[in-house]
Amino acid sequence: FLKDMSPELADVLHQSAFYNYISKGTFDITVLPLLELYKKSYESTGSFPSFQQINEKMKLVNFENIRIDKQGVRFLKDGMKISLDGIAKGYIVDQAANLIKLNGIKYALINAGGDIRVIGGNGPSKAWKIAIKDPLGKREFAEEFELNNGAVATSGNYESYFDKDKIHHHIIDTSTGDSPVQTISATVIAPTVTQADALSTSLFVLKPKDSINLASSLSNIEALIIVKGGRRFSSSGWNDIIS
Repeated sequence: FLKDMSPELADVLHQSAFYNYISKGTFDITVLPLLELYKKSYESTGSFPSFQQINEKMKLVNFENIRIDKQGVRFLKDGMKISLDGIAKGYIVDQAANLIKLNGIKYALINAGGDIRVIGGNGPSKAWKIAIKDPLGKREFAEEFELNNGAVATSGNYESYFDKDKIHHHIIDTSTGDSPVQTISATVIAPTVTQADALSTSLFVLKPKDSINLASSLSNIEALIIVKGGRRFSSSGWNDIIS
């Protein structure tokens, strides 16, 4: 039980609940026991954890076993843990952007390890240039575009991984207990980095067509999904942004 939460933490947790709901569970902050299992297994044995170990940890992974209210956060199972890595950095960047605007700054770009928020362009008549890393490594960038206002976040299998082949990494499908094998990069353009951060994780886990359907169902959200082999899936407004 966690009590006496700050308003900011409460906000992040409630937003996490929202993204868990709209992504049909693919965004799940209760994933931490699985992440810790993978890290410990690869550090100690250099190999994939056993299916028995994975199944045991999966019993602790389910957002429905969290209760969030004014008093705090309760876990319905002993041993549950949460990780806010998929949303907290974006939330912090948005708070920084709000502070910048409150202080009268009209033009800014904040880049927190690839989570980007832009304000007002790069001057009164110039947009910020944004580039997305090529996950296949065949060229420097998979895409380049300009942005005056908004946010960009990318989730990729090349960011943080446990094995040299990048098969098992920091993004886990909580329905299987393993990393998704099809998508290698998911980029989201959104009004805020909180949105882009959480959605890029969700879209990475979903099947590509389901990812695009989810992105298309949301207002002011565009997405680019790159899968193994280099095939791309994008939302209907993506090409309008990069053109």
